[in-house]
Amino acid sequence: MFDFDVNEILFKNANLDFNIFFNYSYIESKYLKSNEVGITGKEVEFVPKIILKQV
Repeated sequence: MFDFDVNEILFKNANLDFNIFFNYSYIESKYLKSNEVGITGKEVEFVPKIILKQV
């Protein structure tokens, strides 16, 4: 997570509030145990590996 106050660095205007926010995550998910044959150790479906949010 990273929060950057643009006003403080560039403008120095007391009447202005301007922030940039970044959030990054990396997820690697695998099935640890399953009663079904061939599932253990496989990647979990529909889980994004990279999530990047910015505002």
